[in-house]
Amino acid sequence: MERITKSQRAFQFRERLSEAMLERQLNRTTLAERSGVDRSTVSQLLGEHQVRLPSGHVVAELATALGVTTDWLLGLTSNTLSPGEILRESLEVAQASAAPADANIERWLLESAGAKIRNAPTTLPEFMKTQAVMELEYASYVGKSPEQAKASNETRLTLNRGTGMDHELAVPRQRMEEFAQRHGIWSALSPAQVREQLILMADLCEELYPSTRLHL
Repeated sequence: MERITKSQRAFQFRERLSEAMLERQLNRTTLAERSGVDRSTVSQLLGEHQVRLPSGHVVAELATALGVTTDWLLGLTSNTLSPGEILRESLEVAQASAAPADANIERWLLESAGAKIRNAPTTLPEFMKTQAVMELEYASYVGKSPEQAKASNETRLTLNRGTGMDHELAVPRQRMEEFAQRHGIWSALSPAQVREQLILMADLCEELYPSTRLHL
């Protein structure tokens, strides 16, 4: 499998950012206002000589403003569903295939070993989920069983514990607040299970720092 270079990834990001702006008829100023990202930063990201990806939180803000997923902007998937639609689709389950996004991210991690990785998951980071959370999310999921999810997450955690990893994640603050308050699907979890999940995330953030950094 051919490895994608940093410059190729940045080019793909720039192409998709331009495509989404054109489709929504947004100029640089409007996108900057909607996303909260400086206009100068937006201009830099669209520059033809830009060879670096932005930080995870910038990718997340741009994706939200454009109504697309961070995975799509980063070239990890061709699915343009919004983060909210992706979350509902993955948690409420409909007709699903075998978690292609998971495979893409794992491949991306492997390909990027030794490089700086930035991504912005739309829900809790997969490799930080407890057994209770995985069982809830994947109990009726057609594309992946809780056991498969656990195996996949253990692989990701091993990758994040590996030497040379530089992984930066940005999780929407609203998503963490919804989880802590047991809103939506999280209402099926007990307060103790929510606390267990938050403690695990805190412990992993401390253990993996500074090679893995999580931002809200």
